[in-house]
Amino acid sequence: GYVAGTMLPVAAGMMPVAVAAAEKALMTYLEESYMMDTPLLAAHVQSILQSTGGALLSWQLRSEEGSPLLHLACINEASDLGEITAVIRLMVAGGADPHVKDDDGDTALQAVMSLSEDADRQSEGDADEELEATKTMHVNSVRALLSCPELHVALAEVNSICQWLRRHVPEACREAALGDLRLRAGEAMVTRSWRSEELLSYLEQKAYDQRVGIEASKVEDFLARGASPSQRQNGATALLLVVLNPYSP
Repeated sequence: GYVAGTMLPVAAGMMPVAVAAAEKALMTYLEESYMMDTPLLAAHVQSILQSTGGALLSWQLRSEEGSPLLHLACINEASDLGEITAVIRLMVAGGADPHVKDDDGDTALQAVMSLSEDADRQSEGDADEELEATKTMHVNSVRALLSCPELHVALAEVNSICQWLRRHVPEACREAALGDLRLRAGEAMVTRSWRSEELLSYLEQKAYDQRVGIEASKVEDFLARGASPSQRQNGATALLLVVLNPYSP
């Protein structure tokens, strides 16, 4: 694997030319890789980080669109899991804060997940191999972020990731991501959140797709397995979806 070298913080106003040049080089590399849809190489990122002679980057540089460096790495849609994980871990170990928000108010994690949502809107619901391949890259970035101990993962993050997985991620990619999430947040929290998403999915299918009533026994089974009736989808709780189903007696 790749291990970031020891880096020393630089006092404010004293950033050496090497650090400024390294930040610019990293920005250029990340932007060009995204625009040309080419994979990131951890060895190249590492060489840029080590070109400062041991000084930390400030991580303050942003693209014209307001994206921090870590965001630009995470939204790359051409890197495999191993390479993007190595890149992201190098950057976070080198001082990039995974909780910093872009100009839209999104963290790197939120920015990646929003890409999948945007892809679904643009596809108008028509799934194809290219769309699934793109979403697999998004999953790779989310899994890479989850591998960083510096990333705070609590109930809000678990619920957000589980909702994203259910609504926007191909089934073949879900279990691996859920496994990583369980390692970070614990089996109980993730299971409860995922069961709640499954309940929401069942209720939506009955009301909007099949247009039939809800089976009480099915709902009881979801609840017995840990689902929460207060889990929300577009502002509506599972309980409200039960009440509003017009096909139930």
